[in-house]
Amino acid sequence: MSDLQRAADIERLMQLLMHDLRSPLGVAQGYVSLLNGQALSAEDRVRALRGVIDAIARISALVDDAATLLVPDETEGRWGFVDASLLCERVSAEAGRRGMHIASLEVCDGVKVRVGNSVDRLSEAITIVLSPTARARLGPAQPVTLGISRNDMELGFRIGGSCTVHPRSPDLVAFDPAAIGTVEHLKAHRHISSLQGHVWREVGETRACGITLPLSH
Repeated sequence: MSDLQRAADIERLMQLLMHDLRSPLGVAQGYVSLLNGQALSAEDRVRALRGVIDAIARISALVDDAATLLVPDETEGRWGFVDASLLCERVSAEAGRRGMHIASLEVCDGVKVRVGNSVDRLSEAITIVLSPTARARLGPAQPVTLGISRNDMELGFRIGGSCTVHPRSPDLVAFDPAAIGTVEHLKAHRHISSLQGHVWREVGETRACGITLPLSH
């Protein structure tokens, strides 16, 4: 990566961080104002203090996320593999918790996928990128359905359009994580890329988004 590209990436990260910090900072300031300027009941004081604590925790998490994006991802160079079926199950479970409908669960017996040092961390990163929040930022709100498919070379996860990620078509282009506009999504995208995965979006009305990961036989 050139110095100019790295500087541009850092500038974009700082812009996203400042954007994400506004909300918890505003929440903390509001609760501090209540605590400082009004006679609150004991119950309301406890609620306000909890609000301040939660807001500060959110700010701390955002700063930590931004810091990890300034150094090489810890999975780079680590070649931890698991059965692809395990990753599919974990992604499906996490997607369900995030309100997605699971359209299909591909049979992935006999193949492995690189997950680095944590299958759960990768599952979370995949669902963050493909989450309803991400979809809402990319296009009109629609029911979010996750499809899982595979071919001989790749495992794919997709929302929008058909449930099949493969084969890659001219309508699929590399996804720009800055289009989502949060540090959390940028970090998730970075983690997927560090494991030689790719995030795609589909050009056209479907606004589909997909992730492909290389398989090992």
